[in-house]
Amino acid sequence: MICGQVFVVRWFDDEVETIWLKNLTPSREGEIPDALAEHIFGGPQRTYAIFDIAMLREGLALIEAEPGYHGSLLEGDAARGLADVMPSLVELSPDARLTRKLFREVPGYDAALGTLHLWPANPALFIRSTFDPATLRNHLRRFLKPMDFKGQRRYLRLWNPSVAYDYLHNSSEVTPFLRLYLGLPGDNMILIARNGSAAVIARAVSPPRRDDRPILSQADLHALTFRVKRDFHEKLVNRVISRAQSRGYAFELARVGHVAGLVMAVMEDHEPGDVPKMKDHERLTLVLLMMHDDAAPVVLSGPVIRNKLLPWSTRVDVVAKSYLTGLRQIYGLEVV
Repeated sequence: MICGQVFVVRWFDDEVETIWLKNLTPSREGEIPDALAEHIFGGPQRTYAIFDIAMLREGLALIEAEPGYHGSLLEGDAARGLADVMPSLVELSPDARLTRKLFREVPGYDAALGTLHLWPANPALFIRSTFDPATLRNHLRRFLKPMDFKGQRRYLRLWNPSVAYDYLHNSSEVTPFLRLYLGLPGDNMILIARNGSAAVIARAVSPPRRDDRPILSQADLHALTFRVKRDFHEKLVNRVISRAQSRGYAFELARVGHVAGLVMAVMEDHEPGDVPKMKDHERLTLVLLMMHDDAAPVVLSGPVIRNKLLPWSTRVDVVAKSYLTGLRQIYGLEVV
């Protein structure tokens, strides 16, 4: 039985309402608790689930035989070629076999074994709407690869419940993108996303404005990437400290975290085809740690780092060789 719910209601400028549920635990029978069921199946709206097929061991085979299956959010050749990893729309009923699987966990069995349970895999984002599947599908397609405020297309996994949960959790304001995502003309849909033992229920209180466009603002990008950046930063810090310790150096954790953050901020501004790798972040962080703290802003704003004609790996290599060679000559240091 799912129990221990704690409700927290938060409003964004009277435009978006969110209800937060915590301490959720799965059921062996797959029963939906009354408090959650009223949001998923209560009222006149239809209930849909966007399945992240990549989260399922059985892939598309698990849902394509369902009566409410309405296909991938993609169309044409892309839909056929990526059907096993792309989002797919399914209309659910309260007593459907698939519905019970979504809330079931059977101890002792593989978490990805969809024939028994789906709670551990958390593959579905729930949506309530009065619209027909085709209309809802067309709306959701606008958010697969929207444009950001710089004019670049961003590939978003907003159909993944954990990503949608993090986006709402880390949003501090209602942007036109968020308002439009939650609001359909004539119908403000309800979105229900789970992440671990917590869930969020979100709806737009007011309809989208006529001039709203699915364009990602800086606030949207921050909310969408906050968890990813946090996890990447933690991994980067641990790798730098581990490598330094293996060579006999001991850097303070706070200093490593600060320098790693500076490096990540600079490397955010990159071209789509030249995304800096973890080893680039790691190497540049180590170089800066070998120098005086005052040198970090100079290096990170210098002509080499700003030279977009060079790929990031080359920029880091030039900086590492030039500065570390100088350090060797001046101080006779052994370089990490």
